[in-house]
Amino acid sequence: MSVTLTSAFHEAHIDPIVGIGLLVRPSVVADVADPFGPNSAHLSDMLALMARLPGWSISADDFGDAILVGRLADGHEAISLIAGIGVAVVDDPAMERVMDAEEALVAELGIVRCAPGELPSMDFVGTL
Repeated sequence: MSVTLTSAFHEAHIDPIVGIGLLVRPSVVADVADPFGPNSAHLSDMLALMARLPGWSISADDFGDAILVGRLADGHEAISLIAGIGVAVVDDPAMERVMDAEEALVAELGIVRCAPGELPSMDFVGTL
């Protein structure tokens, strides 16, 4: 069972049972710098969507980089989301159950998996 939350530019597809999800990002070339602040339109939009998902965060690897799961047919990147402790319905799901839930989301969205170790383009216009 997945739940989808959308914002102006992003989509979050989450499985609240096991606490795994995917954040679909818009094309980087469509981003616009905020003339009044440090954030771009896409960064502000992503932060607003993540604020609607209390206890959820972008999954990071050992180096602190977001984990790129793959890309949709239109080229939009899908990065991994994870629920914090006590957020998912199942407190400590078996790894197989988490992997199955992610595979279901990947199949549902038609994501083509990326190469291992490939990093997402977490660039935002006008940010440091």
